[in-house]
Amino acid sequence: MVRRIPRGRVATYGQVATLAG
Repeated sequence: MVRRIPRGRVATYGQVATLAG
C-alpha cells in the first residue's frame, strides 16, 4: 500500500497509478 502523501489529488492519483501499474 502506498503511504498517504501530504497532498489530496496527488496521493489519490499515486495510489491508483500504483494499483494499475
